[in-house]
Amino acid sequence: MVVISPSNILLLVLFIMLAGCAAPSLNVEPARTEQAKLQTPSKKNKPLKPSIPCVYESTKGVAEVIELNSQQITFKFYPGDQIFSLPAKTVGHPEISLKQELKAIIRTPLSGPCEKTEFELLSTVE
Repeated sequence: MVVISPSNILLLVLFIMLAGCAAPSLNVEPARTEQAKLQTPSKKNKPLKPSIPCVYESTKGVAEVIELNSQQITFKFYPGDQIFSLPAKTVGHPEISLKQELKAIIRTPLSGPCEKTEFELLSTVE
């Protein structure tokens, strides 16, 4: 009668499991997939450049209405006394008046493909 210890059974089971995982591969060179073809650069398809995000510095302040007409509204942003204009139809305050102050944010470009300084009007100052 052959007696097998529990530790020998465990080793035998592990050996069988590992032997089943190590099957030889018949493929010497992996097949070229459609994805691999898309990733290789060609004359027609230039490789995509990673897009660089635009980085801004945001400053909260107040924008005072300094000029008003039916086409555009001109503001002076504090702090910094920067003057900017917006088309009248894009300003979401229909009863806006001269010398009125609105809470605002200025976004000054620091790096990236930023084109210009951005201004955002928030709400009226109370």
